[in-house]
Amino acid sequence: MMLNNSEMDEFVNKVRENSDILSVISKYVSLKKRGNQYWGCCPFHNEKTPSFSISPDKGFFYCFGCHTGGNVFNFISLYENVSYFEAIKMQAEKLGIPMPAHDKKKSPAELKREQDMKMLIKINTWAKDFFHNCLIMTPYGENCRKYLESRGISKETIDNFNLGFAPNLWDKLSTSFIKKKMPSLNN
Repeated sequence: MMLNNSEMDEFVNKVRENSDILSVISKYVSLKKRGNQYWGCCPFHNEKTPSFSISPDKGFFYCFGCHTGGNVFNFISLYENVSYFEAIKMQAEKLGIPMPAHDKKKSPAELKREQDMKMLIKINTWAKDFFHNCLIMTPYGENCRKYLESRGISKETIDNFNLGFAPNLWDKLSTSFIKKKMPSLNN
């Protein structure tokens, strides 16, 4: 049995009804109340004076500077750089609202795509770790470490943001992957 439109509409409405746009956006933007609205500097463009407003009673936001606006899902989608539906799912997870179940079997192509995506994530994680380790553990990253230190960037910041360094050796990453016996997506 596949998920029908009314089940999906019901799910989206439930998430929307339980989402307080003010509490969601205030986690990202510093806001001040003026009248019935809340104002802050827009997170979608640089500005010095607040032009970003939220109308909690109407459930929408709007920026008079860049003309960006919408509901809570639009905001999450734009801020987190995800699709509208991914924003709905993210908000549902935060609220503890489960997605409606459906019994659709995945096609071989969907299963392959899912497997490829997992492998791409794994490869990107390995690459991130490789470049981070080049910065913090190897002589290749010594000058970069000194430069970052001179700019006031601490070891904690380097670790928190997984900053990395790419040595001037064009095949260093691929050689590392070969040594790790990294599987190919072509398999």
